Amino acid sequence: MSTKKIGIDIRSSESNPAGIGRYIKNLVKSISDIDKGNSYILYSRKDLELEFPKNFKLKAIRAPWLLWHVAVYLDLLRERVGIYLTPSLIIPTAPFIRSILLVCDVTSFIMPKKHRLVTIITEKLGYHTFHKKDVRVITISENSKNDLIKYFSLEPERIIVTPLAPDNIFKLLNHKEKEEGFKHISEKYNLPSTFLLYVGTIEPRKNLISLLMAYKEALN
Repeated sequence: MSTKKIGIDIRSSESNPAGIGRYIKNLVKSISDIDKGNSYILYSRKDLELEFPKNFKLKAIRAPWLLWHVAVYLDLLRERVGIYLTPSLIIPTAPFIRSILLVCDVTSFIMPKKHRLVTIITEKLGYHTFHKKDVRVITISENSKNDLIKYFSLEPERIIVTPLAPDNIFKLLNHKEKEEGFKHISEKYNLPSTFLLYVGTIEPRKNLISLLMAYKEALN
């Protein structure tokens, strides 16, 4: 079996990753654990202290937004990379590169007022271009898959759903461990006996106000 050379855009995992950044960070870690045959090039914006097997190579490209993509694209061609995985729509719309696009959601179309104008314009141009090419899409839920089909008329067979899994730091606790853990956290953060826990970024598109209103209705 011939080996492949695969490029991965890891910019979003460079510092305090959340959402797509965490996804890519864990994806790269998992691939490095199981794939010792193919070659990987990780593209970032800065030098990172990462420990990976010999079949992984980091390339830090210091360039502003669009120039970074141009530099990476030229390097993909020079390195003869067979597949490029990225959460960005810019390179998947370019010729000669087979790409896998990572999409968590399409909220820039569903809730455009909650996103930067440059993000909306880039994604609108990108989505309507790349769907004509042989690009595969990875997304994290059936709902996001349905949105991709609804808004961009993507063929369902081009979209692969990979549900998120818990990190290895999480484990099932027995009753005693739960009580001890709850006591420790309650004392550390001075929590009341009952509370709501939200894990995620705090921004309007997360719809937290509606969530709280729904809980209020449920209590009534």
